[in-house]
Amino acid sequence: DSGKKVVRTVCSLMDGVACGLSVEVNNGVITRISPGDLPNPEDQGSCRKGLFASELVYHKDRLRYPLKRTGQLGERDRFR
Repeated sequence: DSGKKVVRTVCSLMDGVACGLSVEVNNGVITRISPGDLPNPEDQGSCRKGLFASELVYHKDRLRYPLKRTGQLGERDRFR
């Protein structure tokens, strides 16, 4: 998708509450995440985990492919 748009969604990253979020996307890239306007009785404003979710997507150290086992099961540092 090209252009700028706001997507209304929910975050259930780690606590399972489903906090409402408004995600601003520009040319397919997340540019801003803010608390959403969807009414949810369990949601008390977006938690910090949801507001920083773009760091999970764009962090330089995030895994981008499956790890391959190089040693025997139980060895230290057996993945690369």
